[in-house]
Amino acid sequence: MGVAGLLLATGHPLETPPVTSGPNNPQPSPVTFTETGLGAGVTWTIQLNEEYLVGSTSSLSFSSVWPGTYGWFANASGYAPLHGTLTTDGTPVSITVGFVAAATFPTFFNETGIPYGAGWTVEVSGFNVYGTSHSLVVAEPNGTYSYYVYAADPTFACLPSTGTLHVNGAAQAISITCKNNGI
Repeated sequence: MGVAGLLLATGHPLETPPVTSGPNNPQPSPVTFTETGLGAGVTWTIQLNEEYLVGSTSSLSFSSVWPGTYGWFANASGYAPLHGTLTTDGTPVSITVGFVAAATFPTFFNETGIPYGAGWTVEVSGFNVYGTSHSLVVAEPNGTYSYYVYAADPTFACLPSTGTLHVNGAAQAISITCKNNGI
C-alpha cells in the first residue's frame, strides 16, 4: 500500500468479482478516498464492501477493486459518519469524503443540596466535568452514555449517583439531589 499509518483489515476480499461486475473490463482497479474536514493526524476509517482501511493520512486507497457497484462507509470519531455507493468499470475511481463535526446537544445536570461554592463532578463516558455552581453541562452527540455524579466532599451523597444518558437531538436536564450524611 505504501501509505504511512495505514492498516488494512479484511473481512471478505474484493478480489472476487461482485454480483454486479461489469462485462466490458474484468480487471480490478484502484479506488481512492480523499478526506476533507478532518484535522491533521485524525484517524479515519473507510469500509468498502467488507474491507476496511484505517489511517491518519488525507487519502486511503484500495489497490485492487473488481468492476461493479459497492457500498462504502466513512467514519471518524467526533464527526458525522458518511456513506454512499460507487461504481467502477475497471478504471481508477476517486471519491472525496467531506467530514463535518457531529452535532452535540447539551445535558444540564442540576444539583440541589451542596452548598454554593462546594465542588462536585459529573463523569460521562470517562470524561469529567467539575464545577462549583449548581448546574454542570455536558455536550454529547446523539447516543447512549453512562454517567456518574459525586460531590468533592465525601460527607455528601448524590442521587442518582449513576445512570444512563440518552441523547436524542435536543437539550435536556437531569436533576440531582445531594445530601449531607454527616460522616
